[in-house]
Amino acid sequence: MNFTTNDPVYTVGSLTRELKNLVENKYRFIKVQGEISSLKVPFSGHSYFTLKDESAQLKAVLFKGSARYIEQDLSDGQKVVCHGRLSIYEPRGDYQLIVDSVDFQGAGLLQQRFEKLKNKLAQEGLFSAERKKELTKFPKEIVILT
Repeated sequence: MNFTTNDPVYTVGSLTRELKNLVENKYRFIKVQGEISSLKVPFSGHSYFTLKDESAQLKAVLFKGSARYIEQDLSDGQKVVCHGRLSIYEPRGDYQLIVDSVDFQGAGLLQQRFEKLKNKLAQEGLFSAERKKELTKFPKEIVILT
């Protein structure tokens, strides 16, 4: 390595501030696709989670004020596209995605809609034992639908 006496010497704080300015100016509007893991929602109502793919992970936060505009609840294992901005938290030097909105991808959205419908129908009593009919021992006809 070729260091010269003219190379600047950074403090940890000054380097972190410079990186924060670079990152936050370049990635003000960004979409990131990944799978939600390690979801935590403390009493504050903010959602802290990790976005992962097969090669990397990124910390993310969805603040309570933005969360009310999200069409469904977040949960571990959902595939999503998060819209937001990158930020560096100076005291720790951590970078994270501050999420403004979420597009749910694939089975995550379908699974939640299915569970919601199933719960609604169960509350209406449509799955209760009293409503079930016993099958005949020897059916006379069989219908195949394709």
